[in-house]
Amino acid sequence: MLALIFIIGTVIGRGLPVGHLASRSATFAVPPQGVWDVINDPAFMRTRGVGDVKTETVESVPPRRLVRRIVGESSFGGTWTYMVGHHRTIDSYLAALRRRLDARGG
Repeated sequence: MLALIFIIGTVIGRGLPVGHLASRSATFAVPPQGVWDVINDPAFMRTRGVGDVKTETVESVPPRRLVRRIVGESSFGGTWTYMVGHHRTIDSYLAALRRRLDARGG
């Protein structure tokens, strides 16, 4: 079953346009340094099935921002950007945008 999920994910991933963007966010009840320590732990990355993918660090601003680029792959590529602890500004902006759009009637 796990192999089937991987194959389906690979097929879908290869069908995406080169410039696609995927975004997710999560809030954790730990300080930014705690998140930083885990996302920089190679053992954790291996347990998530991404340990065989080679990356290089493009930008590192501990414990707030980490950008890694996939290298040495011919069928996929891109960067992973981790932003830790910067949600308040984004949340405030989105709330203001929602209020403005609601006031305009959509």
